[in-house]
Amino acid sequence: MKNANKPIAPLNAQFGGLDNELKTEYQSEYSLYQMSGLSKREYFAGLAMQGLCANSIPGSHHNTKNLIEEAVQYADELLKQLDNHG
Repeated sequence: MKNANKPIAPLNAQFGGLDNELKTEYQSEYSLYQMSGLSKREYFAGLAMQGLCANSIPGSHHNTKNLIEEAVQYADELLKQLDNHG
């Protein structure tokens, strides 16, 4: 799995037992599942988009498609730099 597709805050948890309740990895010996949410790429693109929107000139509305593409470009470049220096 590429670094960009890894979750930003993975949570390791286990499901099992008669009640199938969520258990931490320290509570039982059931199979381990990794639960995830946003990928690093999605998270970084969202942060870039937030900054681009917040820094816009009032009354000048960005083309939404261009704004999204620019946010993804910022995220991709950040991930590229992190891979090169990591």
